[in-house]
Amino acid sequence: MAEVKKPSITKATIKLELIKQITLKRADIDPFLSMIDDYASLWSIKNQLMADIRKYGAVITEKNGDTKIRIKNNPSVKELVGVNKQMLSLLKELGLSTANVGGEVVEPL
Repeated sequence: MAEVKKPSITKATIKLELIKQITLKRADIDPFLSMIDDYASLWSIKNQLMADIRKYGAVITEKNGDTKIRIKNNPSVKELVGVNKQMLSLLKELGLSTANVGGEVVEPL
């Protein structure tokens, strides 16, 4: 059976899709476009945090001194939760959710 390849999502794609959505709401003005830039930046940070967690795991070991090894939570896990929360907050402020995804883009007046 052939493996289904997922489409590659990029920061530019995320920004474009969000801009389409606020354009449908006729809300494509500088303050909201800036919020979309913030969202896209957080999206990149989220991906970096997820890569760190995949690489090192949710729990990491750390050397204290010459012989002591300490096990602790990977700080990226906590940071990921905060970044996701902020991303959801930005979407809420923009009035975007799965319940109100628009169809065709309406040309601005």
